[in-house]
Amino acid sequence: MGPNRNDVVVATILTTFLLISAAEARYLQNLEQIGYGRIVDEASAETAAKEAVGYAIVVAIITAAIATASVFYGRPVGGFDAWNYLDAALVGGIAFGLWKRSRFAAVAGVVYWMISAAVKLADGQRFGIVTLLILLGFIHGIRGTFALAKYRKAVDTVGHHSR
Repeated sequence: MGPNRNDVVVATILTTFLLISAAEARYLQNLEQIGYGRIVDEASAETAAKEAVGYAIVVAIITAAIATASVFYGRPVGGFDAWNYLDAALVGGIAFGLWKRSRFAAVAGVVYWMISAAVKLADGQRFGIVTLLILLGFIHGIRGTFALAKYRKAVDTVGHHSR
């Protein structure tokens, strides 16, 4: 008896996380060499968080559109069906949380996207560069929201000590 689907999903998530971590390090290093992706102050952290909002909104809209097409045609379209409205709502909630600069929402976006990719892999599907770029966009959101919290805390601390 071979491994069950849950074992495959967990193993795929862990493997994907390790591969993405290595890819993210190289990706960020390359981007920082040209000046993109470097978070050096509150403004650059804000920009990173805003970009993650954009990624989440695009994912939510595309997911809802394909789910709508599946309802319209009465059959799954591209593996999507009416249940994917729940995915669209979840990613919409993540987008709202990112818009509010929530660190929890940023982490939830990465976790959601990694689980989604792992389930695709476990089902024998592939994912392409777009999936990887969206994941990197969500990771950029983690970097932005956490850096923003750090910069704002530093300002609060400095302002608090100066009184």
